[in-house]
Amino acid sequence: MVETQTAHDDVYFIIGEEHRLSEGGTRYETVWTLEPAADADWMVIAKEDENGDPIPGTGSPLNQGVLAY
Repeated sequence: MVETQTAHDDVYFIIGEEHRLSEGGTRYETVWTLEPAADADWMVIAKEDENGDPIPGTGSPLNQGVLAY
């Protein structure tokens, strides 16, 4: 998450998600509960090149960079 006003720049896991409808169903909100992600808590399952294509031998059949822990 990068927030320029306070210069906050860190990595988080989404550990909870809440959805709300209000104003007669015309306003939709999503609230995420975050947990700090230490460098040792995750790994890259696949890597992409500068075009977004999977790099052979880096793992994932999903054709995208995926994080997991």
